[in-house]
Amino acid sequence: DGASRLRHAVPTSEGYLDAVEAGLGWGMVPEVQASKLLAEGRLVSLAPERPFDVPLFWQQWKLDSPALAAVATAVAATAAQTLRS
Repeated sequence: DGASRLRHAVPTSEGYLDAVEAGLGWGMVPEVQASKLLAEGRLVSLAPERPFDVPLFWQQWKLDSPALAAVATAVAATAAQTLRS
């Protein structure tokens, strides 16, 4: 197919951010994850006037579990406080 067989695997969002910061390439990184590095000048926004917002969804097993309900409530509350709407 003509494509190089050389590939890089970056299995975590933190590793992906580290790879972008190290100059492995450019990448789209969530604002909440990149904000500190942007403020420190360690990352540069290529198009600050064009944010790319995506809807986020929480999915979980439909089980009657108090522990699972507590996790879902905590995730939703933290997201409401942290993410832009």
